Amino acid sequence: MMSELSKHSMRVLPFFIVAALTSGFSFLGSHPAHVFVFSIFMLSVAAVLLAVSYAERPYSWRQTKTAVSRHSNRMTMIIISASVALTISVLVTHWPLRLSYSLSKASLNRIAKQVTSGTKALSPQSASVFSVTRADVDNGLVCLWIDEDMGEPIGFVQGSLNKIKARFPDYNIIVLDGNWCLVNSL
Repeated sequence: MMSELSKHSMRVLPFFIVAALTSGFSFLGSHPAHVFVFSIFMLSVAAVLLAVSYAERPYSWRQTKTAVSRHSNRMTMIIISASVALTISVLVTHWPLRLSYSLSKASLNRIAKQVTSGTKALSPQSASVFSVTRADVDNGLVCLWIDEDMGEPIGFVQGSLNKIKARFPDYNIIVLDGNWCLVNSL
């Protein structure tokens, strides 16, 4: 028979993994739609695993609850709730992406300055967390592309929000600050 601690771990682990992977994908600048679909799918799998773990033996009203089992169940629910809340916060606010952008902002500004001054930027070029594979100026906007999604670029664009929206009308735009946005196809 499994100990209370191992049952607790098996119930919590899938939710913890979903929260960690969702945060990691967002931190690396993955497409928001991919992060969303991955998170929903994995939360569903974790919920099924949780249901299976609780159904391993029939519930008995006569079964006595010990203080350890009550504490373990309470901790399981707290950790699962925190993992789901963390996953939802990533999907709504993109905070890991904003954190990685903050860590990379100086490097992105340096590369943008090279591109606007006419210096040929090497590619790929490291920008702290991100790897810029292509850099160019398009209609006065500095575009630092970090990836491609089915042939459509994903990257950081520097310029006014109105110009970015006009240039990329069919793209998902995540405003990172007053000067930079993450742009990717819908």
